[in-house]
Amino acid sequence: MKLKTLFAAALFVTTTAFAQTTEKAQTKKIQLPIFTQLVIDAKIDVVLIDDAEPGVIYLVGEPKLFDDIAFKMQKNELQISAKKDMNYKSRVTIEVHVKDLAKVSLQKEALVFSGNTLRSQKINVYIKEGSKASLASTGDINITSEEDTELVFLRKTPGVTVVNR
Repeated sequence: MKLKTLFAAALFVTTTAFAQTTEKAQTKKIQLPIFTQLVIDAKIDVVLIDDAEPGVIYLVGEPKLFDDIAFKMQKNELQISAKKDMNYKSRVTIEVHVKDLAKVSLQKEALVFSGNTLRSQKINVYIKEGSKASLASTGDINITSEEDTELVFLRKTPGVTVVNR
């Protein structure tokens, strides 16, 4: 719990420090059904938190932009998109609490990273359109990318496989 509180505080401070407006950063909590697949289709920062209570989403940043972010559940998949074609990075951060995540698909220069080590047996990560991912998991991570996607590994660990189409 201390780690989550510390991480939330760091996220809040970072978002506030880099905000391009004098508007005070706020947090909005959303509760969604449990899912194991995530699609991010927006220029936005997403933090994945492995949690015993999945389905909780926090929006942190400029409250006037919160309504621009759309969440859609389709079977076992959460789709995050933006109503406007703009860059939300450093203006809104989405913290997504997950458990047993199996798939992450990134598009439109989305940035996703794990706030803690994800406890999933296998995560399939699909990266397109200049998106970036920085994930740590106790299980296997399979990365599939487009031909024009640059893959950089800071530390390749056992259980990570890469397919570049």
